[in-house]
Amino acid sequence: MFTIKVRRKGEKEHFAYEDVLKETRVVHEECGGDKVNWDLPDCGCPWIFHCLTCGAKTEAPSILDAKLKIMETAMDGNAREIGKNIRVVCRSEPQE
Repeated sequence: MFTIKVRRKGEKEHFAYEDVLKETRVVHEECGGDKVNWDLPDCGCPWIFHCLTCGAKTEAPSILDAKLKIMETAMDGNAREIGKNIRVVCRSEPQE
């Protein structure tokens, strides 16, 4: 499972997707690796998540749906599933 950890934004805080990404961390839970390549593809789907520690890969089938779930979690703090092996949660620890 790959976990996208976002910072929850305040109710009155104005932000864009790029703002959320600046404070986002992705980890591969099975190996504990935090070196994950999750760059958006140049065009089309799927969005590949690749752990550089152990080599595991998974994909988010819809880039638009994944971005929406990342933003929704940043706004309301609720965890969401993105595809089979990706979830987005609010992080509790400070960003390093």
